[in-house]
Amino acid sequence: MGGDEGVWGIPLRDWWGLDGKASNRATKGGLRSVGFPDRDLASGQAAERAFLSLGSGAEMKQDDAGHKTQPIAIVILGSPNDSDGRLSPQALSRIGVGLEAFRSQPSAVILLTGGFGPHFNNAARPHAAYARDHLMERGAPGEAFLEFALSSNTVEDALLAGPILAKAGIDRALIVSSDFHLARARFVFLALNPRLDLEFLAAPTLLPPEELARLAAHEEEALASLRRDGIRHGGKRLA
Repeated sequence: MGGDEGVWGIPLRDWWGLDGKASNRATKGGLRSVGFPDRDLASGQAAERAFLSLGSGAEMKQDDAGHKTQPIAIVILGSPNDSDGRLSPQALSRIGVGLEAFRSQPSAVILLTGGFGPHFNNAARPHAAYARDHLMERGAPGEAFLEFALSSNTVEDALLAGPILAKAGIDRALIVSSDFHLARARFVFLALNPRLDLEFLAAPTLLPPEELARLAAHEEEALASLRRDGIRHGGKRLA
């Protein structure tokens, strides 16, 4: 895994491009983007917070005033890692933004997606395991994690996350993905998880313009296909 000095030779400060301030608060089903202080990214120091044990599901927690708060899941969608488990810049961006969201929510738990797939992970462990390692190294407590959603694509992210959240008694979730991918993730999650109160948070992507344009074109085409042909999985139309 890449350390705080960077991954694949790219310094984190160069590709993250954060301004250290959150913006555009989300509404239900809405989109927002966020940055977080570079000191958290660079130092890996975790904010000190108290979390109750989840046990067999998410429990009610208390805020600083002692009021009970409803649990919310920070759902960080999987992104590529290499064959040695080193997380890509896109994965690190999603994880970093998800971690800051987790720190800011007194009732938060974390759900990580990503199993195996030739296009994003051919390492020995599921992608979500590498993401959890990275988060725990930066202070996320082990009891904050729900079981992994061992998905291989966006549709499976949504299909597998829903039952995990239901099992934990959670009906609120903040979905974190890359800025170029978030519109498709939003479309799929809202269609396949109508019971959930969902918000969506964009993680910034720093890539060469031609690569970012290629990804954006792919996402535009994929979303148009979903709208035209419906969401399908295993030969069946789901929505």
